[in-house]
Amino acid sequence: IIRLRGGLSGRDGYVEVQGAHPGWGVVCDVKNGWTIKEANILCRQLGFARGAATAWQGRPPVDDIPSWVATTSVQCFGNETKFQKCKFIHGATCNVARDAVGITCFPNRVAHCRKDEVPHAGNCYHLANANAGLNHEEALRYCADRQSRLVDITSQNENNFLSEWLMLDHPRVETVMTAGLGFSMMNTTIWIWEDSAKTKFKFAKWWPGWREDRAMPPWTGSRPSCIVMKKSFPCFELPERNCSSEYFFWYVEDCASSSKGHAYVCKKPYNDISCVYGKGHHYSGNANVTTSGKACLPWNDATVAYALMVNVPDRQVRNKLKDHNYCRNPNPVQESKPWCFTGTYGEKEHCDIPACGSSGQARIPQGGQCKKDLFECLPEECIPSHWVCDGEEDCTNGKDEKFCSEHLNFFEKTVHHRLEGYDVEKWINTPLKTCALRCKEADFTCRSFSHKANEKLCLLSDHNVGTTGALVIDIDFDFYEMNDRKIDCTDMFICSNKKCINQTQVCDGKNDCNDRSDESICTLENLDYGIRLMGSETSNEGRVEVKVLGHWGQVCDDGFGMIDAEVICKELGFNLGALEIRPGGFFGNMHPPTVFMVDQLKCRGNETSLRECDFNG
Repeated sequence: IIRLRGGLSGRDGYVEVQGAHPGWGVVCDVKNGWTIKEANILCRQLGFARGAATAWQGRPPVDDIPSWVATTSVQCFGNETKFQKCKFIHGATCNVARDAVGITCFPNRVAHCRKDEVPHAGNCYHLANANAGLNHEEALRYCADRQSRLVDITSQNENNFLSEWLMLDHPRVETVMTAGLGFSMMNTTIWIWEDSAKTKFKFAKWWPGWREDRAMPPWTGSRPSCIVMKKSFPCFELPERNCSSEYFFWYVEDCASSSKGHAYVCKKPYNDISCVYGKGHHYSGNANVTTSGKACLPWNDATVAYALMVNVPDRQVRNKLKDHNYCRNPNPVQESKPWCFTGTYGEKEHCDIPACGSSGQARIPQGGQCKKDLFECLPEECIPSHWVCDGEEDCTNGKDEKFCSEHLNFFEKTVHHRLEGYDVEKWINTPLKTCALRCKEADFTCRSFSHKANEKLCLLSDHNVGTTGALVIDIDFDFYEMNDRKIDCTDMFICSNKKCINQTQVCDGKNDCNDRSDESICTLENLDYGIRLMGSETSNEGRVEVKVLGHWGQVCDDGFGMIDAEVICKELGFNLGALEIRPGGFFGNMHPPTVFMVDQLKCRGNETSLRECDFNG
């Protein structure tokens, strides 16, 4: 079981898992080893289909951090379907403040569901008020009236989501009624989901007991038993009291005598909201919820009549809007995507509708006859979906290539450049517009691509200029950066190579920009920099110590060589350079001996000062 804790919502926080030890464990990785690649795997497993927005390491010391360290190193290829399939190293200790891992996942599109529903993994979930006092049969009817069904739980991931959603967003909910039903037949207990065509169980999450010795399905009596999710159970040592398991497990109660104090969850598939091309001025789908989750007002609502006239001057266009409350873009000159009014004072918001090509809905029109993974050109004319936007017209009417160029509208072009060292996927024989589509539809968070026109070579990347500064001149390539996934560099330091870093990283003695532009602007006074030799009775030898921002520290001898020593000696005024290098500890250590200002020093030999050399920090 995987969960996120310490974040602002259920889609961000520090990663914790259950495993060999009781309770929850912290996930750590080697220093700087945790990347968006691992975060993407976790987010998808947790049900956030759009992957990870950020990944970071370092967890502040607080009281509720688990004491057990589940792993100290994580290695993933990026194509794993589950986090458990990655390679783990279980070391003894972890510097939690530096190495504990965290993620933020892109939210699921709220437009797929109603305002009072939560989207997750293709379904919309609605938590009904426990005070309504409905029994099992009444709850079934309540959900049916919402065009939903009482929740059935068919996988570990779904149970994890429901448990986390209830624990974090609805902490007062103690029990939840489900559609699970058990009855005895010929000395055998049969468990089904009553609201799902009598489907038999393929997954179960019975309460295992505090010692995990009672996970078998309970035995039912002569009357049907109902399954209820529950997070508190009699304490192991004080059974007259209840203790929280920090997770919603299953238990049963007699359906006929079921108490009316349970909350209950309704479940239904995502609404079909279709998709948008470009600015969405041709969009005619049924989305009526904004990006922030607000419900759209009807276009003919009297309170927004004046705002509608101002925003949509064309009377004929206005008249076409007045019989519904669906998201539209009636004036693409002013707006970049479909929107709607959300308040009686003319407040409006954009709607979070997927771009065509990012889901199969765009390729299989509603009511079409084509099977899954096929594209409908005309009624009864289908082609493989991967032929769409491949540069060749495969449909008799050319429909498969008509709107492909619009995918480029989502990118900003930089000619004769490419992003170096951050390729995730390589596609050959791929035209430019198809490369843009590949980036938009990638199963990772694609932020940019480089395209070589004469060879039709397409290189997809999960990074961009703002995250790396790795844009290099290459006459054969053009670089395209997705506008929606650019970094907002406002109030940040912009390096000479266009990488964006926090202002606190400027003049900290580390080459955070990778081109030293964050350090080259610093004066000795800014850094309060100094260098000296200590631990010897003579002035021309000793332990190298460096002062930065008022603090003295040692230089780690990992990889330290004569070139580094030459630079230091000349900086100290010994023009003939270095004579020899003494091994670490020869001149003693500072107190405490763990204070290091410079690690992995890498001088080229032409520097006039150690502060001009590269090092890891």
